[in-house]
Amino acid sequence: MNLVFGTFKSDFYKAISAIENEEPVGAKVTNASPVTRTITDSNIDAVRVTIRFDALINIDEKDGKNKGTSVDIFIKITESDGTVSLFDKNTNSGSTPITPTGLFGLVFFVLGNRSPFRISGKSRNSYSRDFLLEIKDNASFPIQVKVGRITADSTSERVTDKFSWTSLTT
Repeated sequence: MNLVFGTFKSDFYKAISAIENEEPVGAKVTNASPVTRTITDSNIDAVRVTIRFDALINIDEKDGKNKGTSVDIFIKITESDGTVSLFDKNTNSGSTPITPTGLFGLVFFVLGNRSPFRISGKSRNSYSRDFLLEIKDNASFPIQVKVGRITADSTSERVTDKFSWTSLTT
């Protein structure tokens, strides 16, 4: 074990990843109204976006069974110099600085044909999903993180797929 003693002028150490600051967002995300938050702290190397669905339900009109549903989302990071990084269902897995995480810990996805930005499933209970996005070393701060919905908002009483951005962790 190596001990490193710092001073008030110490630089940021990437190896210290357990220091987190979770901020509540608590905002409903719709197709017409994405939600944006600004981060001014340049001493971060990643952000975690947590979203929550009240439920993921699509009740079949004929037999009444829950067939599940899918929602496509996006996360966009805009730096102060105008550089934009967009993460959505078309994000290339070869250059993707993202790790989706789940309720029971870190889960690593092999993106292939399945994007973590397409949330699919069925649940009558609330369901949360975390997205851990790495911030490049030379990012221009402040940065804006925007969470949006690509899938049209459902107007059917048989479909429940609304979600909220619950927290942002730096």
